[in-house]
Amino acid sequence: MARDVSITTPVTPAVLPAGVAEGLMQFTITDTATPANVVATQNVAGLTALFTGVADGSYIAVVQDLDTTGAPLGTPVSQAFTVADLLFSQPVGPLTITVT
Repeated sequence: MARDVSITTPVTPAVLPAGVAEGLMQFTITDTATPANVVATQNVAGLTALFTGVADGSYIAVVQDLDTTGAPLGTPVSQAFTVADLLFSQPVGPLTITVT
């Protein structure tokens, strides 16, 4: 079953190169193949991206800061994660009660 995946990145201050302005944050989900295939990507103004409908599987989340021209700033950060169908036995009513 497809799931929603929210990716949030922590940040730390870094010095911008002269004449460069910070732009958007790029969030990418890739598969674990070599070379990796991009599953989804979003460029957002904030620190969180929401991906909907991500199928079960193993993935790598990659976050890269961009300048205003779309060029990478600094070093990308990545982390592996898994999307799995989570099933459990949810009780439902009515209950069956036997008194002996």
